[in-house]
Amino acid sequence: YDNSIPQRLYNGMILPVCRYTAKGFIWYQGESNRRNWYDYKALQVSLVKLWRNAWGDAKMPFYYTQLAPYRYEGDTLRSLPLVIEAQYRALAEIPHSGIAATTDLGNPTCIHPARKREVGERLAFLALANDYGVTGLPAPAPVYKSMERDGNKLVLTFDILPVRAQNGVDSFVAFGPDGYRRPGGFEIAGEDRVFHPAVANFKYWDNRIEVSSDRVPDPVAVRYAFRNYCPEANVVTTLGRSAPTTGRWTISVRSGKHPAAMNPEFPPPSSRLISGYSLLFTGIATRILCLYCGWHRPSARGRHVFGAGRRIAARKGGAPTVDVSCRGA
Repeated sequence: YDNSIPQRLYNGMILPVCRYTAKGFIWYQGESNRRNWYDYKALQVSLVKLWRNAWGDAKMPFYYTQLAPYRYEGDTLRSLPLVIEAQYRALAEIPHSGIAATTDLGNPTCIHPARKREVGERLAFLALANDYGVTGLPAPAPVYKSMERDGNKLVLTFDILPVRAQNGVDSFVAFGPDGYRRPGGFEIAGEDRVFHPAVANFKYWDNRIEVSSDRVPDPVAVRYAFRNYCPEANVVTTLGRSAPTTGRWTISVRSGKHPAAMNPEFPPPSSRLISGYSLLFTGIATRILCLYCGWHRPSARGRHVFGAGRRIAARKGGAPTVDVSCRGA
């Protein structure tokens, strides 16, 4: 039973329930999208629009899960962080949405990590806080906001965290039972775009992190946990929220080559599939409908089939591209 056949999952499992009254969606992203990370953002944004249109509500909440760390092709390779970065870029273009970070919940040898309770709680907290007015819950994971140069160091500022909280609620954990916890998993680069392992320190009194390396006297970029599995990544808040993978210059596109051709882990794929597990949440006290949903891939005639019979254009030959505007049924 090939779930990647265009329209099969949408028509079989989404369309039949789209007249149910629902509050919103919870989505667990499938790992197969590591192979087309470069168009993930456009696909995810369009999937959300399609589902909201099916329910007739452009404001239906959509909460999804960051892919959890796993070694895949190798611990130090980067197919996973590329799609995670795309997940967060999609978040900026999807109103009424949120993401549950899982940087601390992965496992190097089990692609389905056991700590599902934490994933469920983080997704539930998003819905409870944003849609049910529940207060006093842990804040979402801190997300990179900006950086500034301080000599040979880059100082990072994050959204969501309180300022000058001194290890208070929802602040970075800078100290533990054994003393100071040095943040790990950071790399830094200069204008040559070559990243080197970095030394990081918490400026815990104002919830910032400074990063440097003796090998990079003039730094301009930092990335964090930018590997498939990075056990050194240990940045968490006092309420247990882990900082997500983040990077800059992950793949250079200045050469004019297709980005995937510059990623030695994956050549440009012949098909696109956006897949994952989804829950349609109908209310805190009512039942939850469990859906396994994929999206689209090119048909034999070189066109993409989109949702319930809608088509979108795909260019034949050369680098795979997607025009995600709907061309009608």
